[in-house]
Amino acid sequence: MNNLNALFGTLFNSPFDSIKFISPIDKGILGEGIKLISLNIKNNENKYGNLYKNGKKISNKIFRIGGLSSGFNGKPYCMLIYYKTIKSSGQHCVIDSNGKIVFISESFRSPYYLNGHIVVEDNKYYSLLDGKMICGGYSSVSSDSYLFVEVYKEHKKVIYKIEYKTGTFEIFE
Repeated sequence: MNNLNALFGTLFNSPFDSIKFISPIDKGILGEGIKLISLNIKNNENKYGNLYKNGKKISNKIFRIGGLSSGFNGKPYCMLIYYKTIKSSGQHCVIDSNGKIVFISESFRSPYYLNGHIVVEDNKYYSLLDGKMICGGYSSVSSDSYLFVEVYKEHKKVIYKIEYKTGTFEIFE
């Protein structure tokens, strides 16, 4: 948005070229009543913080907003980066609307929350309801209600039809 304002401000001498737009997530507002409030520590440029829900602290765990964090946006989950300590390496994670970590990356790869109860990491699809891997595949197609994943199983191609809303799946050969 700032780039557009700078461009149009330059082209049309708009008074908006110097306005910086700050999104709710930049303020730590994740949605679902949850806010990431910065820790009161020296040099907290990375904005390490704790989770609060409706003004009450719900976790002593340390989180920060990362590149793929976009808040809940009406969905049941949100991506953040979790730290065991401020000096430790961060781990990408998915939290639910109660601030509970329901999926945490054990690798340096970043998981990607898809929709409903499904997250993908390193071409492996997981249910956020139980944390178990559903399948692994390199090709997928999505619709409003389902994710279709092409998987090679025992030297033949099968399709997993995963329902976002429930995390249940069917296998088609």
